[in-house]
Amino acid sequence: MQDANRADRISEYMLSLFRSKLCAMTNGPPQPTISLSRPSCVSKTLTREIRSVVDGLVHAVLNPVHMSWDAEEYMAAQGKISSHKRGAGLDEQLFASFPPWASEIVKVQSCRTAVDCNGRILAWMLPRILPRRLQDQLTRATIIIKEALHQNRVNQARKSESWRASKYLFKPVNGIAGLINMSPAWFMQGWAGNPDGLRTSHILQTALGQDWMEMTWQAGALMSGMLRIMHPEQYSMAHALQTRLREISRLRVPVSQWNSVFTAMSLIANRTCPFHLDEEGHAHWYDLLCSVGDYKEATMELKTLGFQIPNPPGTIVAFSGTLIPHSVDSADGSRFSHIFYMRKNLPPFFNLRLAGWMTQDYYTGLMGSQQAKDLKRLHRPRDAFVKY
Repeated sequence: MQDANRADRISEYMLSLFRSKLCAMTNGPPQPTISLSRPSCVSKTLTREIRSVVDGLVHAVLNPVHMSWDAEEYMAAQGKISSHKRGAGLDEQLFASFPPWASEIVKVQSCRTAVDCNGRILAWMLPRILPRRLQDQLTRATIIIKEALHQNRVNQARKSESWRASKYLFKPVNGIAGLINMSPAWFMQGWAGNPDGLRTSHILQTALGQDWMEMTWQAGALMSGMLRIMHPEQYSMAHALQTRLREISRLRVPVSQWNSVFTAMSLIANRTCPFHLDEEGHAHWYDLLCSVGDYKEATMELKTLGFQIPNPPGTIVAFSGTLIPHSVDSADGSRFSHIFYMRKNLPPFFNLRLAGWMTQDYYTGLMGSQQAKDLKRLHRPRDAFVKY
């Protein structure tokens, strides 16, 4: 359980740093004694990188953008749309009832959160937050499995008519294009709810997959730590889920070796992504999308919110892909997208309490009263945005 234990220590360290910094910046109340000492598994270099990421998350919390509508009402209205329109996430009537933040698309220039009218945090938009060294680790790890990426895309295209594996959306760069899904434990298609259907992705059972996990463990642990800060309830649910999965003997080793609290990860190399909604997630939970590579320019759009997020290497966006329509355009070089997520059918199988919405209340409890009041005030800080 070395990988799971060191990821736990890193996430605890990140949370302690975050709470300490947020309290200090906002005249927050005294906190219970927390340890800010560096865990033995964290090098001095990784410590600097973690502190940089934590700074970005604090900035995002303190700089929210408030939507005018309620996310619960939006989710209910979205559920009434025809499956075809809902799949693409495009419905003009829905947009009219739940308008984007501004009448024109705006570009996010710094770390921000998007919040509904009742303080539910819908998205974390974090341009360039992932340190360069960790970007390079993910890039190198992607290159070693490039053949698996290509072959898996071909296999998926043969088995399914889904747009996700369509060759027309992939643009090979340096001979790399494709996609692969990884999980230490998820249900095989058609086996949901059957314990015999819980399986480990094939690639993770190979030497190549083992190499990939070892090369990316620091980035995976960092994503876990970010989730612990951004959505503590989802983190706790995910952590409890992995504990239960390790109780199944055939899954104990792969789950213990897995390098993230998320139970699944999709790696997509050099694909354009049209507007869509994802089907396997949960509206209350975050997916983390992280892009790396040697490209310079690309753009992600969150349709409902009305934001375009410059997507240079190192950008991370956390949101529910089941709730918010999103797209990613083509890049001017090689782009590898890592999507960390959880499938909604696993926690209920183990009778785990499902995580709800993440709200600003968690953070205002760490802040001084005036700062907390200011955070919740409806405002439109335009200094960090550029209209198109």
